[in-house]
Amino acid sequence: MNSLVLFRSEYGHTEKYAQWLGESLSTAPIDLADRRPTPLIGADCAIFVLPVYAANLTAVKRVGQLAEAAPEVPIAIATVSMNDLNSDTNGREEVLGKCKAALPAPVFKRINWFHLRGGLDYERMRFQHRMLMRMMYGMMRQRAKKGDEKAQKFCDSYGKSVDFTDRELLEPVLEFARSVNDRKGQANV
Repeated sequence: MNSLVLFRSEYGHTEKYAQWLGESLSTAPIDLADRRPTPLIGADCAIFVLPVYAANLTAVKRVGQLAEAAPEVPIAIATVSMNDLNSDTNGREEVLGKCKAALPAPVFKRINWFHLRGGLDYERMRFQHRMLMRMMYGMMRQRAKKGDEKAQKFCDSYGKSVDFTDRELLEPVLEFARSVNDRKGQANV
């Protein structure tokens, strides 16, 4: 299987998932922070593991460029977010809506989406991210006072380092890669 794992990580949660995927697929993950060309041509599939910050997917435009240059390569994006975007439908739709606006339509339609839960590391967080979190905390505290359970969970984790990464969450992503490989194997018979 010739799968590519490409990632972008700020604080390590996304990189951890990319490393686990790389181990499972016997490939070295490629950091998209390295701006050297990363052709997808010839790969069985390309799996992008990307963090979500304030409903924005990091490196989404780079994904679009790479995917446009290799229209035959199946694409998956595994988002990594503090929130569980599998159960937070509003959050998931916001992220996907922003991605749809940022990507060429043919590329967006090709993407297989997966959502992984990451974490927050306040000790390593850059100043600008701390300030954004502080503003969010103020808004969420008001919502929590009105009984919003999601807002309360955010407030409970504010200022703490939390890690929800779980290798088992990668199983659907690995199944995607296996199914692409199976289809390619059947086509070559």
